[in-house]
Amino acid sequence: MLESDHKLEVEIQHPVTQVAAIGIDNETTLIQELANAQGDVVLEIVGGSVINLTKPLVIDTSKITSLSIQSTNDSPVILNHANAQRHFTTSEQVS
Repeated sequence: MLESDHKLEVEIQHPVTQVAAIGIDNETTLIQELANAQGDVVLEIVGGSVINLTKPLVIDTSKITSLSIQSTNDSPVILNHANAQRHFTTSEQVS
C-alpha cells in the first residue's frame, strides 16, 4: 500500500431552493410555472389572491423534487376548484 501526502477533500452540495415565480395571481401563470419548475421549488402567490382552477394542477415528479407554495405577504391564498376535483395531481414523464 502506498502512502501519499495528498489530501482528498469532498464537498457535498445540497440543492438550492429556487424561487421559480413571484407574484402568481391566476391559473394560467400557475400552470406555466409548475410546468417549467425543476428541483426544489418555491412558488409565491400574491397574498389575498383567489385562484379559480378549471383542472387539477400537475406536478411532474420527474423534475420537481420538492414544492413549496407561499404567499408574497403572508396573507391567505385561496385555490378554488370549479369542478370539485382534486387541486393537485402528480405525473412522471419518462424520457
